Amino acid sequence: MASRRFRRCLYTRLAADAAAAIAHSRDLQGDDRLVLAAALTHDFGKATHTQVHYDGRITSFGHAEAGVAPAKEFLDAIGCPSRISDQVLPMVREHMCATTSGPPTKSAVRRLERRLGDAPIEMWAMVVEAHHQGRASASSSGPAGAWVDLARDISVLDQPVSAVVTGRDLIAAGLPPGPAFKSILAAAIAAQDDGIIGDHESGIRWLQSHLYRRIRIFLAHPPEARRRGA
Repeated sequence: MASRRFRRCLYTRLAADAAAAIAHSRDLQGDDRLVLAAALTHDFGKATHTQVHYDGRITSFGHAEAGVAPAKEFLDAIGCPSRISDQVLPMVREHMCATTSGPPTKSAVRRLERRLGDAPIEMWAMVVEAHHQGRASASSSGPAGAWVDLARDISVLDQPVSAVVTGRDLIAAGLPPGPAFKSILAAAIAAQDDGIIGDHESGIRWLQSHLYRRIRIFLAHPPEARRRGA
């Protein structure tokens, strides 16, 4: 147990050192140096999610998501400004994305960019690179570069593409504002990330088709029938 704790501490130090070297090599200044905080906290979830299997394998499934809460607690305790922690925590949660998802697709990159929120995907890539260098040879390349290249190709390098279908479009289609807006707009964002919606015209076509499907489902299973079945 003590040796595993030592290895985790050593790895965290190596990842933080790698992040410092990356920040120095890219001449990061001011808030951009938040990559160090992300590298330092990115594996906090391993404290509760590391398992040693009977065959000697060591896994930490779910540690990225589990690390968000302790990372936030740590950052709050040291007085980290919210503008920094708001970017660090999504990078902690998403630092395994490039490792577990396989080669990036346009859809996957768009979804990652949205999940990162205010954190630039290039900063995320630096954290992933520090994570990689802490585990492997510094001379080997990490998996995040391909994600950044694709993000640049589809113009989401700095921020997610704005929603094409908005509440105004739903109102124009005759829907009264209400709780249903949230699920419809979420479905529209998913369709946009999947490349189904590319511009406003295709967004309106998608919306018409989506509403038609909802009406058909409603007519096939009206509330009275569902209540009787219950």
